[in-house]
Amino acid sequence: AACARLRGGGLQRCRKHTEKRGDAIYTQALLVSAGALAQYQLPALYEPVLVTIAPMAIQLRGFERIKEPEGFYSVVQEWHCIAP
Repeated sequence: AACARLRGGGLQRCRKHTEKRGDAIYTQALLVSAGALAQYQLPALYEPVLVTIAPMAIQLRGFERIKEPEGFYSVVQEWHCIAP
């Protein structure tokens, strides 16, 4: 698991999770605070792909699921994770 620091915040941990909905299986990346109480810091990144890797950083790209009154839609999202 990679660690990252959010702007103005503490240490974070990136976790990978697989979820089944009906017949579909989705992979998610979740950014969770490293404190005693786990809190999600960003919306889940669906179907994450490792785009770049460096000695002190990684870049992930995937889809964020957005809920609107008309229903759900997805947008492309990137995470730039930098080791503390």
